[in-house]
Amino acid sequence: MHSGNIIFQNNMRFLQKRSLILKNSEINILSQTITKMLYGIFAKLQQSPSIYLKCMNLGYLGDTDLILKEADKAEKLQFQLYHHITKTVDFIDKKVLEVGCGTGGGVYFMHTYLQPQKIVGLDLIKGNLSLAKSRYPSEKIRFVQGDACDFHFPNEQFDIVVNLESSHCYPNMLGFLTCVSKVLKEDGLFAFADIRRAECVAELEKQFLDTGFVIIHQENITQNVADALVKDNERKKQLLNQNWLGKRFYQNFAVMKGSDMYEAFQDGSCQYMHYFLQKTPTTHPN
Repeated sequence: MHSGNIIFQNNMRFLQKRSLILKNSEINILSQTITKMLYGIFAKLQQSPSIYLKCMNLGYLGDTDLILKEADKAEKLQFQLYHHITKTVDFIDKKVLEVGCGTGGGVYFMHTYLQPQKIVGLDLIKGNLSLAKSRYPSEKIRFVQGDACDFHFPNEQFDIVVNLESSHCYPNMLGFLTCVSKVLKEDGLFAFADIRRAECVAELEKQFLDTGFVIIHQENITQNVADALVKDNERKKQLLNQNWLGKRFYQNFAVMKGSDMYEAFQDGSCQYMHYFLQKTPTTHPN
């Protein structure tokens, strides 16, 4: 069972009745189809001002020195997660790729607060990218549609790759990591954070090593994410109440206090892991 082959179970009722990881034979058939459908629906819902969200991640609560613009403070917990996984990296004048950029909130955060030379956001969902392009027009930002497990840029194009809370939907984790290794410059940096079943964490770390990465830092931030879910619960409830059309979908899609994912964090069966990695010189896969 591959550690990358995880699907959120809070998306639809029939998925909620399954375990948090589907067997490998199921995931390859269902993974991208379900992901595209769910995020496509969510992108359409976000066209309504009442359900406007810059970020779709679960958030992070902990010590942080992040200072945000007034317009960004409503999603402080979500931006704090981006801040936490990138704070040790100098982004100034760097070329950056975010894989799984969603509707572009992370690209916006990095562009606004970290000042890279240029940043590219890659996502599978056309609706996400349409929103991202309309929300964040800039000569330094480019949004591209592509498959996270099989994307193509020139080799050694980027100084930094970021992947946040996206890889659990990928049917081919090794394919994704191979692509990341190819597009990173030698000694390039990879900021990664996502959910895994507890018993799959060791396999994930092996996959990093097998694709030419050195683990510089690893951290279990499950409690910080769970605490953020509790703190953000009322905001999410209010958001649901403002959009009756999206309410049923979003309350299954969003991970809230008492949800299956929240309980999995609490009982330790799922962990939210953060890694900071570096590409080993001359060892990227061909």
